[in-house]
Amino acid sequence: MTLYETEFASFMKTTVPWDSPNYDFKNSPFVKRQELVKKYAWAILTDKAIEQLRKYGPFIEVGCGNGYWSFEMQQAGIDTIATDINPVQSNEYGFNKTWPIEVVAMNAIDAAKAYSNRTLLTVWPCYKQSWIDMTLRFFLKSGGKQIVYIGEGKWGCTGNDSFHNRLARCCDKIDEIDIPRWEGINDRGYVYQRKGA
Repeated sequence: MTLYETEFASFMKTTVPWDSPNYDFKNSPFVKRQELVKKYAWAILTDKAIEQLRKYGPFIEVGCGNGYWSFEMQQAGIDTIATDINPVQSNEYGFNKTWPIEVVAMNAIDAAKAYSNRTLLTVWPCYKQSWIDMTLRFFLKSGGKQIVYIGEGKWGCTGNDSFHNRLARCCDKIDEIDIPRWEGINDRGYVYQRKGA
């Protein structure tokens, strides 16, 4: 099991329902999620997901935060380049763990254009921010063919409407990757291929 998967599974064995008399907010999934997001990532990566992703590599991950997903994928032997405009040392999202991986300080658009020969990987792109749509636009314009998007889908709290609309208009969904979810979170993996590719 991946590091995040192990810690998530261990915690979930001890949690009690919110309406239980033994419920303690300090030990709730809500609080634990905040802690583990800062340590690992917004989405829980599993060994099973890594094996599903393997066939779509090599990858360029954009907006990778602390690089956790790329770290685990590299550990599994998958060729992955991690990029973020503000690597973890200065990241505004509060990531507090660094992984033994090089996170290239590069904005997502430049990364997508420079590495359009790889599969674009984005894990929980920022909600309602335009950079992810612009990244997808330039990735496709530069000849990029495959996208792996980990998030909540069109009506969730990841990506923006333009990004989801562009995916629907320009790409075909070819696979889905199930991942464990925190209570109230509806994320999963989606694999897209550019239409006509």
